[in-house]
Amino acid sequence: MVKRLALIATIGLLLGLGFALWRAGEEDLPPPTQTQTMNEGQAQGRRAQFASWQFTYNSATTLQDGVTQQIDGIHDGVYLKNGKPFVRMHADRAIYNSLSHDFTVNGPVHFDVDDHGKIRTFDASYAVWTEANQTLSIPGDATVGSGHERLTVSNVTVDLSKGQYTIGKIQGAAQP
Repeated sequence: MVKRLALIATIGLLLGLGFALWRAGEEDLPPPTQTQTMNEGQAQGRRAQFASWQFTYNSATTLQDGVTQQIDGIHDGVYLKNGKPFVRMHADRAIYNSLSHDFTVNGPVHFDVDDHGKIRTFDASYAVWTEANQTLSIPGDATVGSGHERLTVSNVTVDLSKGQYTIGKIQGAAQP
């Protein structure tokens, strides 16, 4: 009788162990690969206690990698510095990486930068934001303006953390 109980217990233990080995790793399965789309929404990024950026959009789609979002119809975009609007923007489309927080925008793209109380505008067809460096790069041609003055420039880089601009080739004339 004792041998029979030991045999039943051993078989039960082996079945339980086999089942556990068969199920091992199932919780590590990757999430399903499908896109998700949201319409008419608002996005916001935060630093410490206050918002650092925000925008509204027509549609946002999370791509199959789960990290990349394609955002269409961006308007009312604002980058805040010390809690106050510093850069305003709108664009046709952005591709956003939720891991690095970098994004590219294309469309026409329009930026208004508050440069110590003076508004500078940048109009381009493509721009890149690099979160790690806090830089906005506009490769290629862009129209830069302040008031009624307009210049065509190439390869603009705006370092928002230092408040510095780097501008390549300049075409046009303007008064300081």
